[in-house]
Amino acid sequence: MRVPLLVGGNPNVLVFYYTGNGSTTFDPFVTTSSGVNVSWKPDDAPETVTSGTTHNFSYTPSAGSHMCVVRVAGGLGLVTRLNCEVDLLTQIRNLQKCIAMTQLDCYTNPSIMLPLSQIPRTVTILTASGGA
Repeated sequence: MRVPLLVGGNPNVLVFYYTGNGSTTFDPFVTTSSGVNVSWKPDDAPETVTSGTTHNFSYTPSAGSHMCVVRVAGGLGLVTRLNCEVDLLTQIRNLQKCIAMTQLDCYTNPSIMLPLSQIPRTVTILTASGGA
């Protein structure tokens, strides 16, 4: 699945690619260093906006390949933690733009393609599986 041109050139969004099966939830969460709004826009569901410093998102995608675009008001430099365990991820784009991230949890995603070069150098806690 291709990222739309508008999103693909925007370094200020995280783009999650994942596989839905119609029954398993996609429920990552993001922690930010200050209280901001975070927009979650999956390709097969309405946009959800969360506020504060802990941003939980959850929905059950239809079967097939999907994409979710995440916009952080104030930029990706405010992201300090990303937890996307057991979310059937295949790829995350722009992760390296999260320059304040200290914790990344992406284990139990056996199909993820996450080269170590894309993980921010600030990450001190990494729990991963699959291609990481």
